[in-house]
Amino acid sequence: MGCYSDQTALAPTHMATSFEMNLAGMVTTAANAVATHTFTGGTEWRPTVDKMWLLRAGPNAQYNPTLISTAAWSTFQTIWSDLAQKKIDVSAVVAGLRA
Repeated sequence: MGCYSDQTALAPTHMATSFEMNLAGMVTTAANAVATHTFTGGTEWRPTVDKMWLLRAGPNAQYNPTLISTAAWSTFQTIWSDLAQKKIDVSAVVAGLRA
């Protein structure tokens, strides 16, 4: 799995997916908040995973189907959606691992 950018080109037959930072989306969100006077400076912005990261496996795909089955991708999408909707508390999961 790649991170920060689509890294499929580095190992096309071995890269399942990449988490690409959604810089354009983050800049647009911040600019819109400034334009609408809803920007709250001095606070930490914590976008949801689906706003922060884009899933990429080349220019036209989110994942490599030769490495990830449709069923596995569906399961991943459910978890991804639950993270985005804050149904999964990552801090609590991490704390549980440390206990």
